[in-house]
Amino acid sequence: MRKKIVLGIAVVLISLFIFTVTRENKVTLYIGIGCQDSIELPLDIAIDGKQVFDGVLTHNPLKYELSTISLGSGFHNVSITSSKLTNKEEMSFFVVYDQHLVIEYFPKCSDEIQPGFSVRNRLRPFYLE
Repeated sequence: MRKKIVLGIAVVLISLFIFTVTRENKVTLYIGIGCQDSIELPLDIAIDGKQVFDGVLTHNPLKYELSTISLGSGFHNVSITSSKLTNKEEMSFFVVYDQHLVIEYFPKCSDEIQPGFSVRNRLRPFYLE
């Protein structure tokens, strides 16, 4: 009897793991500029080699560029390039369930902030505070 219970639990756990790994997840991208400077930044963003954003990003403190894509569970690479910036940013993130990804560019606003990109992903909805 004990072997049947252990076997049943093992089958359920393996099934749950396979479901989690093979599931397609909706990821909402929020793309914005995180400083008060009014700049325009031509930007190209690709996730796993697939282009998800190609356009000019302008600063708006209350609105981010939105895009929704489907990604499988696991690690993914994001590549950010711009014709105004000399370096190419590459970062990786992990996707499990439906979540959001925030990509912000921080220009040199003050001496404390170094210019560059910030990529964050979370499970809960994204709110502006």
